[in-house]
Amino acid sequence: MIETPTLLDLQEFRSNLVGQYIRDFFDYWDRLRGSRSMPMRSEVDPLDVPRPILPSLYILIRDDDGGFRFRLVGTRLAEIFGRDITGKRIEEVLHDEVLSNALRSYDMIVRLGKPSHSQALYFPASGENPFLYQRLTLPLGTDAQTTHLLGALFLQREDLPFVTYSDVEAREVVTTSDRVETMLA
Repeated sequence: MIETPTLLDLQEFRSNLVGQYIRDFFDYWDRLRGSRSMPMRSEVDPLDVPRPILPSLYILIRDDDGGFRFRLVGTRLAEIFGRDITGKRIEEVLHDEVLSNALRSYDMIVRLGKPSHSQALYFPASGENPFLYQRLTLPLGTDAQTTHLLGALFLQREDLPFVTYSDVEAREVVTTSDRVETMLA
């Protein structure tokens, strides 16, 4: 578990993103915000989001009790989680250390109004090649308040572009290594 993310300037943060699609997604958010700390939710148009990102896209809202709920979920995420998680609370989808890391990260993004990038290598017990997990979460709202979290989740490896998340949830079949979390300074 990572307690404090590494703070990076804009160029370092962007260069830490692995793959052109995820960098294009960050660039889209950065263009929308302009000189502000973050764009508003109303400015995000799914038709303008880089097309390869759409299936991996999610939007989280904060419930009245401070928890998080999936407001919008791309089709790739439904495949990864094995079901449509639209409208589900994060506690209904994630568990154990994965849940703790996500909640800590999301709380920090809301509190600071800064993007967060998390990545790790997952090693299947089957001996298959490891795959890269990446989660980029971007704040939406006003300078005074983060109202939504816009994100994308990627599971990738060279010989298989995506892996079903149900494998990741089963601790006996996957181990995690090299977990790193960065945040825009």
